[in-house]
Amino acid sequence: MDTFPETPGPHTLAIHAGEGDGADVAPPIHLATTYRFESAEAAAEAFQREDRPVYARWGNPTLALLEAKAAALEGGEAAVATASGMAAVSTALLTLLQAGDHVVASNALYSASRLFIGHDLARLGASATFVPADDPQAFADAIRPETKAFYLESPGNPTLALNDLQAIVDLARPHGVTTLIDNTFATPFNQRPLDLGVDVVIHSATKFFCGHSDALGGLVIGSRDLVQRARRGPLRNLGGVLSPFNAWLIARGMQTFP
Repeated sequence: MDTFPETPGPHTLAIHAGEGDGADVAPPIHLATTYRFESAEAAAEAFQREDRPVYARWGNPTLALLEAKAAALEGGEAAVATASGMAAVSTALLTLLQAGDHVVASNALYSASRLFIGHDLARLGASATFVPADDPQAFADAIRPETKAFYLESPGNPTLALNDLQAIVDLARPHGVTTLIDNTFATPFNQRPLDLGVDVVIHSATKFFCGHSDALGGLVIGSRDLVQRARRGPLRNLGGVLSPFNAWLIARGMQTFP
């Protein structure tokens, strides 16, 4: 387990979180898609326990390093990496929503996120209401009995519209509504939404985390339970997994992220 000062700063976390106790200054890239087991029985047990790599779509040591680094920077219990920022958006929302559910979203979203929430979720039987980003009361006024989530993006891409995160969280909690935010533009260097009570943080790691414009990737960060549900459900079943090489590139970029 990594050992840090009591309150490590983002520079320390960006360099050391997830790196483990090995001697490698540059962590290796684990490209294997399958793994060796001593017997069929040992493989069956590993697939049940999932405490070691069993198949690359289920997890990979290089992805695990990236996930640990992202969770540490955001102050979350766990993270799961995805093939792109939009894979992170869809994975998070499909983990939380089902047919008949309703989501309230900021009207100042990245265009693909708005299309997914407004059109693709509707095809699956979930509905959405878009409200002004800068009006917390509009989120509360849009709540229905079937509302399960508030979806935020602050600053918005590319409008830079802001959400009052604390006010919106305080409105969501009494109704049992889960709050999600795309924190790509702010980054945890400027804003840590989980510290304000937001439940789930999403990133397009393609942008500031990677920093070199050479790898697509996404991240979903939150409670260990939520991340496990995302990994075992939409991510694994729909297949939006990140390649080990892209995970390595993004983790490399994150070392100089601050």
